[in-house]
Amino acid sequence: MLQLFSENPFFGVGFHNFRHYNLEKTGKFFYGHNTYLELLSEIGLIGFIFYFIYNVIFLIFTINIGKRNPDFKFIALSFMSIQLSSFFLTALLNSALLFIMILASITFIITERMKN
Repeated sequence: MLQLFSENPFFGVGFHNFRHYNLEKTGKFFYGHNTYLELLSEIGLIGFIFYFIYNVIFLIFTINIGKRNPDFKFIALSFMSIQLSSFFLTALLNSALLFIMILASITFIITERMKN
């Protein structure tokens, strides 16, 4: 993964292309099993910076809501655990988990607003 990143440091090889480049180089078709390194090699440094900024903003948002509403703390903790598990998950699985968490967050916010 780092070799692939070093060959294409700024823009990467394209989203979801890690497996295809790996197949060409090694003859094996597999995921990177580290979301951060996989994304770094696929979308490059520029794309990874945007990904990182998005995650930091979302984390700050969930922590702020968690401070105002103790019931929302589980969303913030879930988000942090997904980010930690990203060191061991593929980007595809991590994206699915984040999507589910975002849907749960939206559902929770709508439910809380309907109560008030």
